[in-house]
Amino acid sequence: MIDIHSHILPGMDDGAASVDEAVKVAQQAVGAGVKVMFATPHVLSFQELRRARNIVTNTAALQQELDERRIPLQLIAGAELFPLDGLLRALADGLPITLGPAGRHLLLEMPMSAIPAGMESLIFELQARGVTPILAHPERTIPVQINPGMLEPLLQRGVLLQVTASSMLERHGEIARDTTHELLRHRWVHFIASDAHSTRHRRASMAEAAKLVRDEYGNEMVERLVTHNARRIIAGEAVPSEPMAYTPKQRKKRWWQIF
Repeated sequence: MIDIHSHILPGMDDGAASVDEAVKVAQQAVGAGVKVMFATPHVLSFQELRRARNIVTNTAALQQELDERRIPLQLIAGAELFPLDGLLRALADGLPITLGPAGRHLLLEMPMSAIPAGMESLIFELQARGVTPILAHPERTIPVQINPGMLEPLLQRGVLLQVTASSMLERHGEIARDTTHELLRHRWVHFIASDAHSTRHRRASMAEAAKLVRDEYGNEMVERLVTHNARRIIAGEAVPSEPMAYTPKQRKKRWWQIF
């Protein structure tokens, strides 16, 4: 399996706090069947954006550590980017903030409480530059939980979605789990990733999530979501997307829908 979203790089964000912890995350990922992991630290501010070149250097340093310890995990540099005003300029300046060196895909963070103003415009500008946005963990964003159909126009324009393995295992609550299944049911999901932060918090639970997808949606889908589409990112190829038209499922009302 290939995990396109992790916070394994030590000391760069709220993920692994030390090299030893990063090594344990890597061992856990390998134990779950992951062979390749993208290192995607948060880039939440303009200041962090300016330090993005450190991601490549730090990824190489951690890779050397894993190789010396004979841990068979390949790391690829990337980033999880908040929709910042300076993001387009950073791309033009050649900052390594896309997923891997091919430069065709970029992981955009979906904030939990609201979708930032201007995000749709940013997505359009990224696509105009030949970069395909991948929205990280939309199933954990409240507006999407209330109305998953709001994502349909973006999907029709070629935007891709990545859901978190732990959402399927109900570690982010029942609503996130149900939203994940609604996205899967419409074939709107393109990647399952761990979003691993440590061996305890949002751990690398790819194997458990892959089994759930295989049991409920079939082997073809799980292979596409945990292996084949990620290989296309590495190769710099387009990821196929055939989203179904949205058909709302009768959902249990939540407290905010009652009022």
